[in-house]
Amino acid sequence: MTNTLPKSLRWLAHFRPLITRMGIDYPQFTLIMATKMTLANRAPAGMMGQRKPSSHPRPLLWSFFGNLLVGVIVGLVMLLPLPLILVLTLFYSLLFFMFFLTMLTSYASLLLDPHDRPVYSVRGVSDRTLNAAKLTIVGLFLAVTMLALAVPGAVVLGLRFGPLVAIASVVAAIFLAVLSLTLALFMYMLVLHYFDGEKLKNILNVVQIGLAIGLYTAGQLPNLLGVDVISAVHLELSLTVEWWEFLAVPMWFAGLPLLAAGQVETLSLLFTGLSLGVPALAMGLYLHNAGRFEQLLEKLNQSSDRVIRASLWFRAARQLASRTHETAAYFTLGWRQLQSQRDYKLRVYPQLAYAVIIPLVFASSILRDTHLKLTGMLGYLGVALVIAIPVAIINLKFSAQPEAMQVFAYVPFAHRSLIRQSVVLALFMRLVVPFILLFSLAAVPFVGLRGLSEGLAAGAFTLLLTLGTGQLLLHGLPFTEEFVASRGAQNGLVGTVAIFGGMLLAMVFITTGVLLNSVWFDLGATAASAALSWLLIRHNRVQLA
Repeated sequence: MTNTLPKSLRWLAHFRPLITRMGIDYPQFTLIMATKMTLANRAPAGMMGQRKPSSHPRPLLWSFFGNLLVGVIVGLVMLLPLPLILVLTLFYSLLFFMFFLTMLTSYASLLLDPHDRPVYSVRGVSDRTLNAAKLTIVGLFLAVTMLALAVPGAVVLGLRFGPLVAIASVVAAIFLAVLSLTLALFMYMLVLHYFDGEKLKNILNVVQIGLAIGLYTAGQLPNLLGVDVISAVHLELSLTVEWWEFLAVPMWFAGLPLLAAGQVETLSLLFTGLSLGVPALAMGLYLHNAGRFEQLLEKLNQSSDRVIRASLWFRAARQLASRTHETAAYFTLGWRQLQSQRDYKLRVYPQLAYAVIIPLVFASSILRDTHLKLTGMLGYLGVALVIAIPVAIINLKFSAQPEAMQVFAYVPFAHRSLIRQSVVLALFMRLVVPFILLFSLAAVPFVGLRGLSEGLAAGAFTLLLTLGTGQLLLHGLPFTEEFVASRGAQNGLVGTVAIFGGMLLAMVFITTGVLLNSVWFDLGATAASAALSWLLIRHNRVQLA
C-alpha cells in the first residue's frame, strides 16, 4: 500500500509502526492521502464535468514560492536594529498572525468537510483514520507555508546572532505552527459541540471571520491609536518576569532562540517550557479526541427551511444595476450566492475588512493631526476598497456546489457574459457600495456637503475598477469550480499584489483630489468613470461568451 502514496510522501512509510500504534489503519490512511492529494493536484471540474489541464501541476511547490515572497519581506523586517528579544517577539507575532489566518481561511474547507465521513465510513474507515489523513494533508500544506515564511527570517537571525539562533528559530516556528493548528481545531470543536443546524453554520462563519478581522485589526492597532497613546503605555521587554508576558503567546517562542544565544535566564527557561510543552500537550489532547471531531462534523449537513426575504437594499440595488428581466434574474442569482456561500465569505470578508481598516488608519491620523489640513480627503477614502476587489472577484469562480451552475450548459440564454457582468455588479452593490456610503456620510461633519461629492467620485471610480477587474480575472461562468487547498497560495499571492496595487491606485486618486481640492474634480471624475463603466457594460453585453 506504500506505493499508493505520491513519491514525495513515500517517507511516511518509515512512520508506519507509530501510525499503527495510534489506532490508525495504515493502508486506508495511505489510500485516503493519495486520493486527496490527487484531487488537490487536479484542476477543478469545469462545465459539463470536463477537467481543464492544470497550469500548476505542483500546488505545494507553487504554494512554497508564493509564501516565500512574503517570507523574504518578514526576513527584511528582522534587520531592524532592535534587541534580540524584541526582534524575536516581532518575528513570532508575524508568524502566528499568518499561520492562524491561514488555518482560518485556506484550509478550513478541508478540515470542516462533512461529506467525507458518510463516504468513507460505509467502507469500514474509522473516524480516527479519516481524521488522521485529513490532518496530515493540512499539516503538509502548513509545513510548506511555515518553511517559506520562517526560513528567510531565521537566516537573517542567524547572520545577526549566530547559527544556533537560526536553528532554534526554525524549531520554535514548527511548534508555533502546531499550536496554531491545534488552536483552530479546538475552536472548531467547541463551536461544533454547542451549536446545531443552520445556527451552527452561521456561528462558525461568524467566529472564523471575526477572528480573522480581529487579527487584521490587532496588526493595525498602533496606527489606529496613534503614537501618543502607545507611548503612554509603558511595557518594557526585558529578561525579568512580568505577568503580562505570559498572555502574549507569540513571545513564548522566543525562549528557545534566547537560550541558543546564551541568555539563560528565568524568562527564557519559562518561555522555552511553554513553547515546547503547550503545543505538544494540545496536539496530544486533540489526537485523543480526533474521532469525536469527525462525528461532530455531521452537524454541518443539517439544513434549514428558513426562507430568505428580499431586503429593501437588495431591491433598490437590483433596480439600479439591471435594465432587463434577464439581467435582474442573473443579478438575483449572484446576490443569493454571495449571501449563502459561507466559504466565499471566509475567503473574502477578511480582505474586505482589511480594506476598511486601512482607510480608518488614515482617517484617525488625519483627525489627530489637524495641522496637516488633510480633512478634505476623508470622503475619498472609500476608494481603498479596491484592495479587496481582485480577491473577491477571483473567488467568484468557486462554489461549495459547483454542479448547480451546470444547468446553464443546457438552458439556452443570450450570452454568458451577461451572467458574469450581473454577478460582478451584485458583488459591487452588496460588498462595496455600503462602505463607500458610510465613508462619505462620515466625512460630512468634517468637510460639509463636499463629502457627498467626494463619495460619489470614489464610488464611480471604484465601480470602473471593479468592472475592469472582472473583465480581466473572471472567465467562464461564476460558481462553477470547487475550491481546493492549493488555491490558497494563489489567493494569498493575489491578495498581496492587490494590497500594493490597490493602495497605489487609491493614493493616486486621493492625492489628485486633495491637490486639486475642487468639487469640479469630483464631478469630472464621476462623469469620466461613469462613462467608461457604461462603455465596459455595453461592450460586455455584445461580447460573445
